[in-house]
Amino acid sequence: FTDVSMPDLIIALPELTVLDIWAPTLGESGCKEILKLKNLTHLNVRNAPGINDEWMRLMAEHLKQLKYLHIGECVAISEIGYKYLGELPLLEELIVGASGKVELALNAISSVKPRNLKKLEIFACGWFVDTCIPPLSSLKSQLEELRFDSLTAPLSQAMNQLYNLKRIIITDIFHM
Repeated sequence: FTDVSMPDLIIALPELTVLDIWAPTLGESGCKEILKLKNLTHLNVRNAPGINDEWMRLMAEHLKQLKYLHIGECVAISEIGYKYLGELPLLEELIVGASGKVELALNAISSVKPRNLKKLEIFACGWFVDTCIPPLSSLKSQLEELRFDSLTAPLSQAMNQLYNLKRIIITDIFHM
């Protein structure tokens, strides 16, 4: 998908509820087209350069019905943008990561604590450091599942802070 083709998709499928795209060529104008999908509950816009803080603000305003959001590899999101996740009242499942900003994202998410968030995945988390555990610890009472994908850091004693989570899934671990 590109900025040119996205409007055609929106016109052809205005009632779309699930949009799952790997979008390395989708800029700001194409991403803004997604905001027109008023029935969207599941959105995966992995690797879209047009997903930035302003888009996150608009998304929180226009897509209140989102239950699932995958924004991994969206490197233009800062802590400000991640804080808009707290304005999504129905958000149950969130995937972030692979942007080199895992700690920043987790700090922002833990500060706003999206109220219905049940599943959090840190996608391609890479070298996950102990400083990422405290923000996760503050979410453990509401999370049902925490998933680490492609963890390349050794697990540490800091993981003890997550002791009462119901489900922790670690895939593709490269160190123990």
